[in-house]
Amino acid sequence: MATLDRIRLLHGPDVPWHLPTLEGWRAAGEAEWGVNVTLTHCLDEAELLTALASAPGAGTGVILAPGSLASSPAIQRRAAELAGPALVWLELEAVAAPPPDLLVAAGVRTVRGRGVDGRRWALRTLLEQAAWPATTVAYGEGRDQVADLRLPAGDGPHPVVVLIHGGAWRVAWERDLMDALGVDLARRGYASWNVEYRRVGEGGGWPTTFEDMAAALDQLAALDARLDLARVVLVGHSAGGHLALWAAARDRLATEAPGGDPRVAPALVVSLAGLPDLVDSARLGVYDRATDGLMGGLPAELPERYAAASPHLLLPLATPQLLVHGTADLLDNVDMNRRYFAQARAAGDPVELLELKGADHFDVIEPRSVAWAAIAAELELRVPVAPSGRRAVA
Repeated sequence: MATLDRIRLLHGPDVPWHLPTLEGWRAAGEAEWGVNVTLTHCLDEAELLTALASAPGAGTGVILAPGSLASSPAIQRRAAELAGPALVWLELEAVAAPPPDLLVAAGVRTVRGRGVDGRRWALRTLLEQAAWPATTVAYGEGRDQVADLRLPAGDGPHPVVVLIHGGAWRVAWERDLMDALGVDLARRGYASWNVEYRRVGEGGGWPTTFEDMAAALDQLAALDARLDLARVVLVGHSAGGHLALWAAARDRLATEAPGGDPRVAPALVVSLAGLPDLVDSARLGVYDRATDGLMGGLPAELPERYAAASPHLLLPLATPQLLVHGTADLLDNVDMNRRYFAQARAAGDPVELLELKGADHFDVIEPRSVAWAAIAAELELRVPVAPSGRRAVA
């Protein structure tokens, strides 16, 4: 494990540089994370390369926002040389293309298309990767067919939490959303398997997103680690909550459907602010009609596809489920989870609903929140770990 106490934010020449905004971000980063943050705006490629050359050092992390210099072979080569938990490649604007192949091959983590808030997510990624590094494992041949394995202390076998990120199934949101939970779970004694998958905009949607979820889950059986596959928990957030619930039901699908004939079955599913009803999600147009993009059309046009993809149409799942949402989340989300809870109960499923007063959509994946403390307590009650596997939880 390592600790970063200095962060360098390096901007290319055309990256927005509003100093009051950046100073506010820097001060917030120092107050929230206790790290020293410096800002450098480079006017051309030569200046950016010079800044990168002086960036390495023990305890130093780099957030590189190259802007139009992202296509520079020299910048890409230098970033690849610095690859590891101490560098994140940041593209603030809308996602236009996949990350450069050189960066992917070197294992450079990227944060793309999240606007000004991308700086915050990049900082989180740096700090969590340094705090408890993960081993990235491929479960397929594509760039996004990977997952990060974090192992806790002790010899195991360890219970496993499969983390499935949200983001409306769209390409701008990646598995870094769940890095902080992966670190927190490792401290609590759980192995975590933080899954990336193909998303809408870069090869995802029906059926590939579902195929990836099935393949990533079954890959657990092939890992060279002491894992307790009888105690696998799926934890999905938002759109990832939908995928977690779906993955628990995939043994009910025909073997030719995505995810048929599973090798690894969950002992528990935890859906955090999830979307358990794709038909209702499409009707409501949630997240700017994200469901239509995932499924390739509306329920009336593709009834068989929705029947194989929506958890509420696959009930009973015959797997224990914990549905969690905050009362400050979107009302559509809250109402949908309440309806699904009633449907699952009526179908005979072992399901519980945890409503967290005042929590919003992201509190449920923030390890330092009151909401996550309540969720972690519920997880530990249902799937306890041996005391020898725990470390102090910050």
